[in-house]
Amino acid sequence: MPEIYRYKKTQEQIDKIEIKFNYNKVLIRIDDKIEDKKTDSGIIMISPTDMDYNPAAHTDRTGTIWKLPPTLRYDNSPFSMPWKTSVQVQEGDKVWFDYLNSQNCVVIENEDGVEYKLIDYENLYLVKRGEEITPLNGYCMFSDFVIKASSRFDITDGKVDARFGVVEYVAEKNQEYHISVFSDDIEIGAGDKVLFGRRAQRYYLEDPYYMTLGKMLRPMQRKNIVAVMDGDNIARLKTGVVVVRPIKERVTASGIIVPPMRSDKTHLESDVIMSAHPEVSVGDKVMCPKVAPLKIGDDYILTDEEIYYIWKE
Repeated sequence: MPEIYRYKKTQEQIDKIEIKFNYNKVLIRIDDKIEDKKTDSGIIMISPTDMDYNPAAHTDRTGTIWKLPPTLRYDNSPFSMPWKTSVQVQEGDKVWFDYLNSQNCVVIENEDGVEYKLIDYENLYLVKRGEEITPLNGYCMFSDFVIKASSRFDITDGKVDARFGVVEYVAEKNQEYHISVFSDDIEIGAGDKVLFGRRAQRYYLEDPYYMTLGKMLRPMQRKNIVAVMDGDNIARLKTGVVVVRPIKERVTASGIIVPPMRSDKTHLESDVIMSAHPEVSVGDKVMCPKVAPLKIGDDYILTDEEIYYIWKE
């Protein structure tokens, strides 16, 4: 259950706070409390509780940068940033941040009831300075990809396909990750349709009740993008990703046809038809899990962790 640690201080004491770089914390003033807001019909929204069906919707997720660390810590300590990046915000900027961190943080309240939250820098998604909008921490911003079916009788017409997103704002690349298989090497630009990896978390930057940016946006780190699309086809892959097509059938020496897609099999053999992996070439064969990978049509999109082994013929 989320827990908030609250402290009372005067505004003068708050203004004298100095943030140390050791823990990569940022002090953010909450200017517009969510629980004080009302819907268009006049319903007063409440703060999140353990009984709330959607706590993310009613959690403070925006504020003004009040205090910053002099630099960010990126080393082998448990207090390090998960990735290497630069400080791209300054005091006075408006920022959007992670709702879960907002529910589990230190809160300082001044004599007038104004709250300040101590948020991890890694959980900042977006900064707005004047009219300029800049994504942070490698989190690019995406609008939904809406299916436009060729037939009005197609029930998928107008629905959101959460596997994809359309690039709205591009973040600066993170320089390095502690987990070596992660990287930001795929190139994207505004307007691109991209395919998200299966481990990507799909959530919105804001809730529709409190939307301030004019469009519902999804924050997604560049490392969780596996491909850039050209219509329904893959245009380019992220390094380390391959596209495979399951082998339809196998014929034994005695002429018996063995289908590879039996329901009792948790894996399948596939032909590599597209590759951006340095050790896998088109024409190679791979063994991979049948259920977990992303799928487009009959093809599977695999990352390193989804390839059991490869062999060449």
